[in-house]
Amino acid sequence: MNTKVDPLSPFQFTVLIINVMLGVGFLILPRRITVSLDSAEGWITLLYSGSIFLIAVLLIFFYFYKHKVGDIVEYTQLAFPSILSKVICILLVLYFSSLAGYEAVAMSEMVRFFLLETTPQMLVVFIILALGAYLASSSFNSLVRVCVFFLPFCLVVVFFIFVLGVREINMNNLLPIFHNGFAPFTRGFFSNSISFLGLESILILTAFTTAQTKRVRAAVIGISFTTILYALTYILVVGTLSFQEVKTLTWPTISFIQTFSIHGIFFERLDSFLLSTWILQFFTICSINLFNCCYILEKLFSIRPIVSCLFIVPIAYFVAYIPADSTEIFLLGNIVSQSGFVILTALPFVCFIIVSIKKKVSA
Repeated sequence: MNTKVDPLSPFQFTVLIINVMLGVGFLILPRRITVSLDSAEGWITLLYSGSIFLIAVLLIFFYFYKHKVGDIVEYTQLAFPSILSKVICILLVLYFSSLAGYEAVAMSEMVRFFLLETTPQMLVVFIILALGAYLASSSFNSLVRVCVFFLPFCLVVVFFIFVLGVREINMNNLLPIFHNGFAPFTRGFFSNSISFLGLESILILTAFTTAQTKRVRAAVIGISFTTILYALTYILVVGTLSFQEVKTLTWPTISFIQTFSIHGIFFERLDSFLLSTWILQFFTICSINLFNCCYILEKLFSIRPIVSCLFIVPIAYFVAYIPADSTEIFLLGNIVSQSGFVILTALPFVCFIIVSIKKKVSA
């Protein structure tokens, strides 16, 4: 992998920000939020959560700019002793490989449940991880081009289905609003964190940006777009099915799509149409997370990406092997999302404080 690549354009960086967030969270977020809030007000807490995560990303940009670092690897090297910095970066590798494994097993469960019932689940996991490793070990430019090509196609399919599903909404299912005050929204924040899972890749992707990338604008557009898409998804799903029913569904977004069909054209099962395209999203997300691992290992130990994948893919596969059913998969998602929130918020902040103190002491 050649890290001396062309810097990301504003459009490419925006696409990558959107891409890293649109995974399994898109398919399960209505259920997680309604279970947490026990109401139909989740779209409000989604907007609130999106604002918090946007602020967290903007703070990261400020930290990096203030201390002139390109990525989290450089930041940990500035903040901590060499051994501790390496340990933290290895933990980041374990996190990103676990995230890739989680996305892969969630995708395999979805495929088994809706598309290929008799196909061995771990075979699907292996295929997606192997293909992701192949893309991750190639050039970064190739990875970006794949993301830029696939994402618009997936979004067109989503919005096409959503436009068709608007007529199914019963607005009474979304009422009342604020009947429990504002307390539920803070409680629902951590349930929403899985919806923004993947933003931790910002800590690596900033290495490929320059002033011309306009990182702040790209982050505002990317995170705002994704937040609005999540809110629309929640409104459509809960508005159609009611929050009482959504709480009982494993894949509520897909169940919403199954409530209607279009006759007289070459596809009538819109859920199969969405799933067939959304697999591309899982593939790109796994590829980006595996790339993050390769990037860290190459920068720390000068290990070639293809060699790194020989260690990373088995770890991701092992993580994917742990859950026995969908309940355990979602439990794994909770653990990964909580870890990701700490990495996104606490780690850069601690580095910022330590480096700031060091600079003051040495001044």
